[in-house]
Amino acid sequence: MLALFCGSLSAVSWMYAAMLGVGRPLAWKYSLCELLMAYPLLIALGFLTMLALTQPMAEHLLHIMLWSLLV
Repeated sequence: MLALFCGSLSAVSWMYAAMLGVGRPLAWKYSLCELLMAYPLLIALGFLTMLALTQPMAEHLLHIMLWSLLV
């Protein structure tokens, strides 16, 4: 769980920095408050996305490990 959070935090941070760098000409359109509010929202969205992508795989691996113990 910690690895998912750290990975999503890293990915969101890099993409957010790239978005701010590339989107500098659009900075006049959004206030500083809007830009700063987007960061925690993107982190939460990234974490939930990673959780949704990896949860079925974790359940599948757990099922395989338990099945191998029984056999």
